[in-house]
Amino acid sequence: MRLIDDIAARFGPPAVAARAPGRVNLIGDHVDYCGGLVMPFAINRDCVAAIHTDVADDRTLVLCSLNEQSEHAVPWIDVLKSGGSAPVGSWQSYVLGVIAGLGEVGAVDRLRGCRIVVATDVPMGSGLSSSAALEVSVAVAAASRCGIDVGDLELAKLCQHAEHRFAGVPCGLMDQAISVLGRAGHLLILDCATDFTEHVPIPSTCELIVINSGVGHALADGEYGKRRASCEKAAEALGIRHLAHAEADALRSVPADLLPHARHVVSETARVRALADALAAGDLAECGRLVHESHVSLRDDFRVSCDESDLIVETLCSTEGVYGARMTGGGFGGCVIGLTAPGFEPAVRAAAERCRGLCPNIEVIPVTASDGAERITDVVEPNA
Repeated sequence: MRLIDDIAARFGPPAVAARAPGRVNLIGDHVDYCGGLVMPFAINRDCVAAIHTDVADDRTLVLCSLNEQSEHAVPWIDVLKSGGSAPVGSWQSYVLGVIAGLGEVGAVDRLRGCRIVVATDVPMGSGLSSSAALEVSVAVAAASRCGIDVGDLELAKLCQHAEHRFAGVPCGLMDQAISVLGRAGHLLILDCATDFTEHVPIPSTCELIVINSGVGHALADGEYGKRRASCEKAAEALGIRHLAHAEADALRSVPADLLPHARHVVSETARVRALADALAAGDLAECGRLVHESHVSLRDDFRVSCDESDLIVETLCSTEGVYGARMTGGGFGGCVIGLTAPGFEPAVRAAAERCRGLCPNIEVIPVTASDGAERITDVVEPNA
């Protein structure tokens, strides 16, 4: 694996290392924090976290990022505190949030005098959840180093809470859960109200292709939080805990300013169920229709798309071999996911080129559904 080799070439073999993947959500965006259904898959792009024991001062924890080419020394006394030791939303805040969360489960003193080095090939700010890959890789490596046993969903929730408290993003559970629970060749259906999970095989009669619009997004800038607050107010107006559980007819009683957001959440949850049925029936044309309908809802009701993503989606949907396309992730830029027949990647690339005038940094990223997080054992120090 190139990322761990890059780390080892600079810092030597680590005491422990782990990888965790980014993700693409095929359908079900902005419903995870509303108790809805989502259908993501882990991708073959990872973040690697490696822990080295080469810091002489055991009153310090050193954080390094190969991508950012930065190093940040944190006094151990500040490691478990939120705020102050790293700017909110910085990559360091994600790492420290995870360590603080582990510190509430068990002792993390074995991280004293350590250097945590991270490197990623998940495009940052693209909507492929580089943040969850960072959190989960650090969590798996640090838990292993400290001998802390954490279950899969417990680990995902620990990382989610770290993002809330330290990075300032009130995210749902989807990104962390799929980074932990991904399975090669499969989508994951996750019920965010009950934690029920089911792995669903991706049919061999279709391919999934990601197109990065080149428009970066930052979920900590407030728009994501505003959408979540709106959904919470709509649920309160309906007198229910989970907005995704509302009946469509009940939305008539939702205040007008909250109605579009609520309508998206309820209709999107229904689309996830319908897509699961269409996949089981092998009806890829219906899958494509649902995927595109999801984009329209995110664009018109939830208002989280952008001109660049809209152009890419509409161009793909008029391209031979493409069943459907939609923006994926938190929105405000980032990536589009295309559902295609096998062998149509050249057609998708040609379609992407037709969007380059508005999207000068557009990039086609073929992805495969991959396994979730795991320890890396082949480059670590012996007997570490």
